[in-house]
Amino acid sequence: VTSGSKGMQIYARLDGTHSSDDIREFARTLAEKLTEMRPELITAKMTKSLRPGKVFIDWSQNVAAKTTITPWSLRGRNRPFVATPRTWDEIETARTKPGSLRQLDLHEVLDERLDRPDPMDALLR
Repeated sequence: VTSGSKGMQIYARLDGTHSSDDIREFARTLAEKLTEMRPELITAKMTKSLRPGKVFIDWSQNVAAKTTITPWSLRGRNRPFVATPRTWDEIETARTKPGSLRQLDLHEVLDERLDRPDPMDALLR
């Protein structure tokens, strides 16, 4: 999901047997491991000076006390961007076409997304 702000959110279906703390620790471990594997590309540290040119994996958002915008929600801004579910094909295309995966506003979503299958449907089944 492009968040409608600056980033992306990755969703995963969970079976409900783990606590919020368990999920946060899993996300932190995963983020730290990815940082070890690709330190030139990824960081799990929130410090802004460490983030330029890297993907910041914000594992700390995975906790019950945090609020995260839900898919298809509008951001409360002058130009209302939408937290838009994306396909893996769109994400893959962005690797070779920088700028192709951008935040979409309300009108773009209404014009271009309503007649497509919802990528979130697979998680809900």
